[in-house]
Amino acid sequence: MANEKIMGLASIGVKVTVGAKELKQHTSIGDMSNEKDTLDATTMLDEVEKGIDGLIKSGDFEIQGLYNGAEGGDYTVLKALEGTVVPIVVTTPDGITHSCTGIPNVSISSVGVNAVINYSAKFKLQSKWVDGTASA
Repeated sequence: MANEKIMGLASIGVKVTVGAKELKQHTSIGDMSNEKDTLDATTMLDEVEKGIDGLIKSGDFEIQGLYNGAEGGDYTVLKALEGTVVPIVVTTPDGITHSCTGIPNVSISSVGVNAVINYSAKFKLQSKWVDGTASA
């Protein structure tokens, strides 16, 4: 196996759990980033701008999915969580978890002729992303 080629992972099987509900109709998720602000540390003697890491930007995280307004549908579940801080857990196909907390704001995306209706859930993040270990 020394010559085994390592490939990336497909998005098939990405699990998303918000609160206690595992979503079933998600079609895309946003970046799981702990990007930091850069604080300007340049002095009048420097020829090149210098910076140091500041706080992690709170930012937003977005989940998009197929609209289903029925009881138990992802849209209905997420809509009921609006305004509250909820845990978000993304599990990649290799079993690694990525988690944080956020406050959801849910809307129906624009709708066109002969098109699927989608929802968008934008979360104002309240904590940084933490990578976990592979689940058993």
